[in-house]
Amino acid sequence: MQYHQSGRLKQEEEFFYNLGVAFHPLGRLDKATRAFMRAISICSNSAQTYKNLGFTLCSLGRRNHAVDAFQRTIATDPEDAGSYQTLGDTHRRRAKLCCAVTSYRRAFAINSNDAKLHLKLGNTYVRAVNIEEAIGSYPKALAVDPDLAAAHQNLRSTQNAIGRAYEEVDAANEVDKYPDKICGEFKMFKLKMPTMFYNKLEAIASSNNNADCLVRRVTKRERKKV
Repeated sequence: MQYHQSGRLKQEEEFFYNLGVAFHPLGRLDKATRAFMRAISICSNSAQTYKNLGFTLCSLGRRNHAVDAFQRTIATDPEDAGSYQTLGDTHRRRAKLCCAVTSYRRAFAINSNDAKLHLKLGNTYVRAVNIEEAIGSYPKALAVDPDLAAAHQNLRSTQNAIGRAYEEVDAANEVDKYPDKICGEFKMFKLKMPTMFYNKLEAIASSNNNADCLVRRVTKRERKKV
């Protein structure tokens, strides 16, 4: 009798899980969410169900709840590097960059031969204004996959942006001779460079006592555009 009941519950769980999987691509996300949650109420130790629930919640824009679902995925299957990576992706979209880095590093502890994971970590470091770590991450991605174009491009653009930033600081030293020209060029340069490098340049220029003439803080509106 107990075996029969266990088999019936297993069938019900599979039914609601498959129902959620069917609803998701149709855009019926609320119904997919309810189906996955119903499957979990029957069997609470299915990592795949929690993962699909997390993806569905992300699609609904409910990333805080998605984080909970992905953490349940990891608790159920702690050796799945992909779950840590998915959790890191969700943290990154929520701008929780430190949490994203921690999740990616835990994924590395399980599988360090994932070039795209090194790339994601580098991109996250860039957003977190940790340029040294970013520049260190991209070569690691290329060591695993030398043909990963995004890693080549991001490494090159990061190095170039840093070089341009320091060149602009050198130009700032000529402000007394050409104040209008330098200020105009700096303004155009600021609009083209990522906010993080502008902030780095701002700090350097401030230390050189050029801040009042050259540096204007990026408004919140401008920061959101970057």
